[in-house]
Amino acid sequence: IPSQFDEIVELGKALPEPEALARIRELGFTTIVAHHTPATQVYIYDTGPLDRAASGKQAHLKKILETESISAYEIAPRMKR
Repeated sequence: IPSQFDEIVELGKALPEPEALARIRELGFTTIVAHHTPATQVYIYDTGPLDRAASGKQAHLKKILETESISAYEIAPRMKR
C-alpha cells in the first residue's frame, strides 16, 4: 500500500474536480479506470461525472476506452501558463 493511500482515496472521492485530477497526475497516475459493477452487486460507479468532465474544449480528461465492464480516462497534463 503506497504511503499516500489515504490521500489517493480522498482524491478519488473528489473526482473529477480539476484540483483532484492535477494532484493525482502529480502523484504519477496518468489513467483512471472505472470498473462497471454488475447489476447484481450493491456498488455501481457512476461514470457520468467523468464523462461530463471528459467533454468540452478545456477537458482535463479524455475517454480512451469503454467496454461493458470498464471505462478508462487519460488524465491530461496540466497546461502551463
